[in-house]
Amino acid sequence: MRTIFTLILTLSTLTVFGNINFVQFDKIPDSEKYSDKITFIIDNEGYYNHWQPDWTYDVSKKSLVKGLKESYDLFSKLDSKNIEINLLLGDISHYLYNLHEDEYYELAVNHYQKAIDLAPNDYRPLWFIANHFALSNVQDKSIEYFLKSQKLLPTNEPAAFWEEYTFATAVANMPSHCIFAMDKAKSILKEPSYFEEQLGQTIYNRIIPVKSDSVYNNIDIWSASKGDLISFVCRPFGIKLLIDSTWQINLYDYQNYQTAVTIVPPSIPNKNGQEISYTIALIMKVAQPGDKLENYIDNFVKLYPDKKNFNFSNKFPDMISLELKDKNIYQDIGGAHMHMIAINRARPKYAGLLLEQPMTIPQGETNKMTFYKAGDSKDRFDGQIYYVIMLDACEDIYDEAYRVFKETFEKQIIIE
Repeated sequence: MRTIFTLILTLSTLTVFGNINFVQFDKIPDSEKYSDKITFIIDNEGYYNHWQPDWTYDVSKKSLVKGLKESYDLFSKLDSKNIEINLLLGDISHYLYNLHEDEYYELAVNHYQKAIDLAPNDYRPLWFIANHFALSNVQDKSIEYFLKSQKLLPTNEPAAFWEEYTFATAVANMPSHCIFAMDKAKSILKEPSYFEEQLGQTIYNRIIPVKSDSVYNNIDIWSASKGDLISFVCRPFGIKLLIDSTWQINLYDYQNYQTAVTIVPPSIPNKNGQEISYTIALIMKVAQPGDKLENYIDNFVKLYPDKKNFNFSNKFPDMISLELKDKNIYQDIGGAHMHMIAINRARPKYAGLLLEQPMTIPQGETNKMTFYKAGDSKDRFDGQIYYVIMLDACEDIYDEAYRVFKETFEKQIIIE
């Protein structure tokens, strides 16, 4: 579970902000009786709110472990249904884990989860467990809980939340999320956060500019990662495709401001048992001065006399949706029955935000410093981007092919 990393950024030298300050101690019954323990935990937080491979402090590590374990034993005897007690016990366990008391890792998770169960609409338990996972090299869960907590933030958002969010997303190699969080912290603090002052430019440098008038091989602009579905991401075009492993996919090179993708789902039998293939295609273009979306899609449909507008989806504003039929194509299987959808998207403020997912960092040797370098990410092309998404099917299998196309469009194609 333990891996500490610098990602070539010296992240481990940064101050990790303490969410212990957001435990509401006044809601712990008779909290004044435990003021010495609470003071001890808060005053010494800087020593154990992060993992230190080599102890260089002038304070005895053994004395800190002893004090935290005494505090844990004391507070664990109090009301187990009190959210603040569970948050505190989670933090104490987290601190002990940072001091190489590994059995406290799961105790921290259990107490934070108990607090989540007790107060599902409170952002703090989700935040606390997210930070615990971030500092324990469990990046997928860290980001999952940070995003959940973000949705529950109060109007007066705490800067500390965003400061810890920047750390977690930097470690997870999610630079767009990190930049977004730095801006949120800055808007609250009215100045750059400590993280931004130290590493902000390094995060910005992770996003590499791309030129729309250049030529790129498909491997230079696409990345893939496995999950329940295989995720294909093209940051320059602001798109993510979630594709079943049984589907075929072809990614084409970028040139003349355009690229394309063809997807072939499993074939569908017609009523005679004949297996028939169909294709979902995407054509993407960086719009140039004078271009219009309606002219762009007309390049693909003008030769089809039987075409009409089709109410397909409200997923994107101002879409052009056309249904096309041609009995002269695929004559032996009912004729062609196709759809073409055209979309125009401007560059979002935080390009990449909808596309990023946490990087999984390999486990290093237990309790030893392991160094990893964060990979660079391509930026999005500037300006407007046109997307034409097409279903190429025949009448014999149209109903099922359309169902797959519709579901893919709604759930498996993410465009910023």
